[in-house]
Amino acid sequence: MSESSPKKRNWSDLSSRIASAIVLGGICFSMIIIGVGTTEAIVAIGCGIMGWEWRRISGSGRVNIWADAAAVGVAAVPAVLTYVFSPIAGWIAAFVGICMVGMLATDKRLYFTRTAPGLIAIAIAGVCFVWLRTDFTYGLHIALWLPLTVIAADVGAYFAGRLIGGPKLAPILSPNKTISGAIGGQLAAVLTGTGYALYFGVGSAWVILAVSFVTAVVSQMGDLVESAAKRRYGVKDASSLIPGHGGLLDRFDGLIAAILAMALATLVAGSTIFAW
Repeated sequence: MSESSPKKRNWSDLSSRIASAIVLGGICFSMIIIGVGTTEAIVAIGCGIMGWEWRRISGSGRVNIWADAAAVGVAAVPAVLTYVFSPIAGWIAAFVGICMVGMLATDKRLYFTRTAPGLIAIAIAGVCFVWLRTDFTYGLHIALWLPLTVIAADVGAYFAGRLIGGPKLAPILSPNKTISGAIGGQLAAVLTGTGYALYFGVGSAWVILAVSFVTAVVSQMGDLVESAAKRRYGVKDASSLIPGHGGLLDRFDGLIAAILAMALATLVAGSTIFAW
C-alpha cells in the first residue's frame, strides 16, 4: 500500500492501481470458485513468482538463473504437494528444499540470513492457504474472506493515507505509511470482514469483527516487513510485473502474513474462524 500526506497528494497511480486490482481480484476469486485444483495451481504459480522476486530482493538484484529457478521451485512445489498428498508433505518439502538449495548456494551466509527466511514464509503461506481451502465446510468462505479482508485493509489504508495524511506510522521502515492510513485500513477491513459474515450468515459477527481487526493489523505488519526489507536492500519494487503496483510480492506481502496468522489460529483453535 502507498500513502502520503495531503500536502503531497498524488493520484497519478490511481488508474493503474484500479486496473491492476481488478485483474488481480478477478484472478483471485475465479481461482477460488472454479473447480478443484485451480486454486492450488495458481497458488503454486503465485508462490513461485514471489519466490523469484524475493530472491532478487534479498540477493541485491544479482542475476543468477539457477538461483532464480531454485527459488521458484522451493516456493511453489510445497503448495502442489499439499494438494496431492497433505500439509505435512508440503511442510517437509519446504524445509528440505530450502536447506538443500542453501547447501548448493555460492554465498551460504547471504542465502540463510536473507533469502531463506523469505522463501520459507512464502512457501509455508502457500501450504497453509491450500490447507485452509480444503476445509469441507468453510474452506470456500475462508479462502474468499481472507483475501477480501486484506484487500479492504490495503484499499482503506491507501485512500485514508492520501486524503488525511498526518504523522508517519513507521518512517524508518516505510516513509510513506501514515497512522491515518493504518486506521483507515483497519476500519475498512472490519467493515468488509464483518459484512461478509453477515451477508453469508457464517460465523459469529462479533468474532469475525475482532478477527477482521487483527487480520488488518497483521497484514499491515507484513507490508511493513517487506517495505523494510526493500529499503534495507536498496530495492524499490519486488519486480515490474504489475503496472502501478510493482510485483506480486508488493501486493501480497500482507496476505502472506495474514495467511500464516490465520493458519496458526486455526491450528490452535482446532477449527476455522467461522466455527468459533
